[in-house]
Amino acid sequence: METGGFPPGKLASMTEVTRMQSEGTRAALANAQALFAKTTPAKGRPFSDDWQDWLPCRILYREGEGLSKTASDVKKQRAGSA
Repeated sequence: METGGFPPGKLASMTEVTRMQSEGTRAALANAQALFAKTTPAKGRPFSDDWQDWLPCRILYREGEGLSKTASDVKKQRAGSA
């Protein structure tokens, strides 16, 4: 899949969230979080030349986290009103 420079795995959480598949979403976000832990430089250290790829992926990751929380809250609300 062509993703315009973004690795497909980093976009997977966004896709899973839109489908509200919580297990897949958690797995994709956990994978992205592990990848960021490996690729984010220590505080005060410079980024490598791939920072232009890192930044949009980090933004998408944060969006995915927010959407995942929202989806979870919606599911809880629906379950409570049933």
